[in-house]
Amino acid sequence: TYHGDPEFWSLNMDEYQRVYDSKEAAALHFWKPVLMLIWAIGVLYMVRSIFATWALRRRERLDPDIVETYQAIRMLFRQFRRAMDTP
Repeated sequence: TYHGDPEFWSLNMDEYQRVYDSKEAAALHFWKPVLMLIWAIGVLYMVRSIFATWALRRRERLDPDIVETYQAIRMLFRQFRRAMDTP
């Protein structure tokens, strides 16, 4: 068959449909894994982003023991300053 002759294709619609269906199937066969890979990369990136945000928020939280130690030292300095200021 000559694929460039419009007259041939207008007379042989069944063969045209068969060729079109096979090209469509080949395109789906190629693009479906590519699209699934892109989708999987997107999902993995979103999960990675969620975990990175979670880790960053967790890292920004102060340890309660450190906060308590800081408050105790601050109170001791305040008491020391008051003791130094009294005549």
